[in-house]
Amino acid sequence: MTTKSQTKRLSLFAVLLSFLILPLVLAFTACGEDKKPTKLTNDMLNEYIQAGHSTFVYTGNYITFDEDEVLAFLREKIGEIEGLENEYEVFYENNLHASTASQKARVTIRAKQSAKHIEGQATGEFTITKAINNVPPTEINEDEFGYRDALNFTVIPDAGTLGVDTVTFKYSTNYDTVTKQGTWQDLPDTTQTPLELGVYYVKAIIPGTDDYVSVEGPVQPFSVVQKQLTVPFLEDGQTWNELDLTYDEHKTAPIIKVKNCQRFQNMAGQTNALMDWNWSAARPAGAEDVNLRWQEGGRVLAFIPTVCGEYRFHIKLVDTNHYYWELEDEEMSRLQQVEFVVRYNKADNTIFSVSPTTYTYVADVTQAPEFSVVATSGAANATFAFADLVDGDITTQPEDTAFGPTRPTNAGTYWVRATIAESNYYKQAVYYTTFTIEPQQVAEPTFDETTAAYLYANAKAVSSDKLANIFGTSKIMLLNEETGEYE
Repeated sequence: MTTKSQTKRLSLFAVLLSFLILPLVLAFTACGEDKKPTKLTNDMLNEYIQAGHSTFVYTGNYITFDEDEVLAFLREKIGEIEGLENEYEVFYENNLHASTASQKARVTIRAKQSAKHIEGQATGEFTITKAINNVPPTEINEDEFGYRDALNFTVIPDAGTLGVDTVTFKYSTNYDTVTKQGTWQDLPDTTQTPLELGVYYVKAIIPGTDDYVSVEGPVQPFSVVQKQLTVPFLEDGQTWNELDLTYDEHKTAPIIKVKNCQRFQNMAGQTNALMDWNWSAARPAGAEDVNLRWQEGGRVLAFIPTVCGEYRFHIKLVDTNHYYWELEDEEMSRLQQVEFVVRYNKADNTIFSVSPTTYTYVADVTQAPEFSVVATSGAANATFAFADLVDGDITTQPEDTAFGPTRPTNAGTYWVRATIAESNYYKQAVYYTTFTIEPQQVAEPTFDETTAAYLYANAKAVSSDKLANIFGTSKIMLLNEETGEYE
């Protein structure tokens, strides 16, 4: 049987025991729970980065994390206080270009001031690697290129390829399509190929950059062959190599031009003769000083004919190993020389009139008016021949054999033939017409009774019955009634 004093002592012991056991129970319970920290750490963020977010490939854009995802991950690590929204700030460094050993991409996550239930910030590094170009085949617009032609090599990147601003090409002459081996050389200039005739292989090289890995395109074959040139042609010719023109179309010697020439071939600072010319036949008489001349940097061959006639000349290719001409519309191929013919024809010459058509008799023929013509070529160098009427008929033209150089002196009607000889620019011209010499009109003689003489101007005319009475020297003028002339 327990006494009151014993019961009191047991109650005090129980109270003391409860104070001793309760902290142990609470501590034990706390140890059984996973208490979450309230401070951000680098380890937390790096755990997320290592879980599949440590490496990215360069894209040309800034590389960032899925912030909702990374923050959700961190919230799991630090926990949340009920009723208080967590807020964070995210910062990036070096997250555009490919990373280097000394410069990697970095992300920092910092708790905002309103998130008072946590502290600090976390920083982690990740890597951006260089991109690899997806190089398509080198596009060759033609399987064959003419000698010295531009090589139309192009590399067209697909939509996802970047960094191909600088593309170079290498070529090989001994590439083996089976072993895929060959010796490659730089092809620095694709605007004109420095390559000789033959078969070649080419590949594109996209050099490495800070953000891209160097890559090579696939190998493509091509050939360099003889270059076909466009045939030169005569300006305004009836055909490409023949020209007929007449002097009266120009009145002055024209400039004859052969166009579409190429006297030189320029390549890599060197000037090589490509075309030359020479006469194919003797030039017309009087034209020995005519020379063909290159104009417009060798793109035109021109000359000025000094006299009419036929000019034959040719243009030939100097480098026949690499070049040729071909006419698609003609039955000609692989031409290496072409001939041109220029016919500079003489103009027709016309005499329009001869003057004078009439004049009055003069005793001294040297005092008679000179004959002249009006003609296409002018009045110079005309000659004249004369003939009598045929049986007194003014309408009948005499035969050419009837004309002679002696000019008539007596009054009457005659034929005249005017001739302008053929010249360097005009054909011969001949013109026939008539002209009249009118009798000279004089005053009637007066009779001098003292001398018994008829006085006529500065001479004396006398009647027949007085002739016996005349002594001394006298000049007698007799009138021919048929001709109307004084004799």
